[in-house]
Amino acid sequence: GRLYRLGGMAARNLAGEPPHLQSLDSAAVYDPETRDWTELPALPAARSSHDAAVIGKRIYVGGGWRLSGGPSAGVFHTNLLVLDLSAERPEWRSIPQPFTRRGLALASMGERLYFIGGMTGSNDTTLAVDILDTATGVWSAGPELPKGKLKGFGNSAVTAGHRIYVSGLSGEVHVLGPDSTAWESVARLKQNRFFHRMVAVNDSTLLALGGEDEEGKISSVEVIHLNPGAPAGASSTIPTATPGARPTS
Repeated sequence: GRLYRLGGMAARNLAGEPPHLQSLDSAAVYDPETRDWTELPALPAARSSHDAAVIGKRIYVGGGWRLSGGPSAGVFHTNLLVLDLSAERPEWRSIPQPFTRRGLALASMGERLYFIGGMTGSNDTTLAVDILDTATGVWSAGPELPKGKLKGFGNSAVTAGHRIYVSGLSGEVHVLGPDSTAWESVARLKQNRFFHRMVAVNDSTLLALGGEDEEGKISSVEVIHLNPGAPAGASSTIPTATPGARPTS
């Protein structure tokens, strides 16, 4: 019932100046009932191009890098962070991460945390999926993503109905179930996008928000229907609302 903001990136240069990109270490939580933001403990180090997922009362932050200048000078993170929100005084804990990737997606299924796609420290896009069993601390390899444009770089993932859904620039929406050994295509976006977000409204409805394609930023919100009786890929687009207005389908 709350929204968490963890890290990110800001451009500190003025228009026309060389890029000066700064990763952020700030963290905060938003309560929609009170409409207030509350500061959380800052990340141990600034981080951007990462992702986060929740298991129980714990938030996990993985992947990403630290920028403090030009985009070619990023330092990849080699650790995963976890914050126990049930603690009286929550503090970030670090867990070694057996890979370096940014532009990846994180999602949870049960006690398992999935690190999906991204770009490696060698600047190679990847289809790799790594799994951390948070109950045992054991890492394993998961089913690779299907081949597609830019592989798994800049994709988005979300958990709904005990399944993980992921989409990238190819426009395909793929699903992985608890006992699956491969990803299955279940829908197609009307507008291909990457570096977007997918949000689960319920177990059978997803939203694809924002992102971009080869032509630039995307302002529309797309609804993805996953009802068992609906045609594969059934979707509709919500026009962007003006401030204070309710979007209409």
